Amino acid sequence: MLSLATCFSAEKKKVLYLNSYHIGMKWSDEITKAISDTFQKYYDVELYIEYLDTKRFSIEEVKPNIDFIIYKKYKNHTFDLIIVSDDNGLQYIIDNYDHFKNTPVIFVGINKLSRVRKAVQLGMTGLAEVVSFRKTIHMIVNLQPDIEKIIIVSDYSSTSKLHLELIKPVYKNTIFKKVQFEEYTDWSWDEAVTYLNSHNKQKTAVIILSWNIDWRRIPVPSNNQFKRMKEIKIPAYSLWKDNVVYGDLVGGYVADGYMHGIEISKRALKILHGVPIDSIPLESTGLGNRPIINYKKLLEYEFFIERVPVNSVFINRSPSFYDDHYSTIWLWLTFIFIQVVLIIVFYIILQDRNRMFDLVKKERRKFLSFKQKIERENICKTQCPNIDEVFYTLSSVLNNIRS
Repeated sequence: MLSLATCFSAEKKKVLYLNSYHIGMKWSDEITKAISDTFQKYYDVELYIEYLDTKRFSIEEVKPNIDFIIYKKYKNHTFDLIIVSDDNGLQYIIDNYDHFKNTPVIFVGINKLSRVRKAVQLGMTGLAEVVSFRKTIHMIVNLQPDIEKIIIVSDYSSTSKLHLELIKPVYKNTIFKKVQFEEYTDWSWDEAVTYLNSHNKQKTAVIILSWNIDWRRIPVPSNNQFKRMKEIKIPAYSLWKDNVVYGDLVGGYVADGYMHGIEISKRALKILHGVPIDSIPLESTGLGNRPIINYKKLLEYEFFIERVPVNSVFINRSPSFYDDHYSTIWLWLTFIFIQVVLIIVFYIILQDRNRMFDLVKKERRKFLSFKQKIERENICKTQCPNIDEVFYTLSSVLNNIRS
């Protein structure tokens, strides 16, 4: 049985990470990478990773293997923390909570809110995975103003069925009344792409929820999954970053597995260093969901870039001259700005100097005129014997000021 280390010791902290899926599942691969990247910076943390493989197999089929991992493989191990990603793994912990209740458990990537609430009631915390379905539909309607039909592709996995339940209230909202929504679930690998490509690309769009297991429960390797996505010739969107990036889709308001992994790692480190788990709040606001647009697809379908959501992140966009020379351009702009400022300052100084010279010239002319007037009137020099010296001195002063 797993138990909690009751005090902070100098020994390495042991963390067990239960990944509900398998290596090659891009979403959970990104979470795993983020957790590993984070813990590698801390020499006092030892990470154990177990893959439960519940995407390719049902939970009933893999339960004996999970039981072996928990009750046999690690029966002599004491863990300081358990991290679990995605719904199937968390449900297993909830169903067998008596064996985990002495160890802090945090979760990430959980879709079913009732499952999240149950976990919180049992003293767990973590990150719920809240998808931005409504925002993605708005993106589609803006990019494709002539849209008439949106096909929602869902496979036979339990996660995909859960997503369908969550998004039905959204697309049945009257705000999308002009758009017909079709749930496409009964498909095989041989017919899915053909069916989707039979639609008008101007008036139809596809939202891919999950693309892993067809109705015959035949799974496809992740690389082939994305290869199939690339064969779709009408605008296709998704709610997860890996589908957009690796499947070459148009875009969507997407959840980012790596970002979720980083955030759950931060919470894990707090707990490992003594922060009580009940003081770490649940995050259920769609953390990190952001609009991503495939620029190549934007051009392919001739969508107007002005209709793209504000603050969108572009992928497959060739860097412009500005992007390539950003630092150099701003260095030169700064230099030119300083030169312009200096020129303006010197120009102002020069103008002030010239105005002063003009004033001196004007006063000198007045002085000379006054002198000439005195000489013409033949004022007696005996009354002012030093008048020439005065004129000479004043003239010298004015000349000195001028120069």
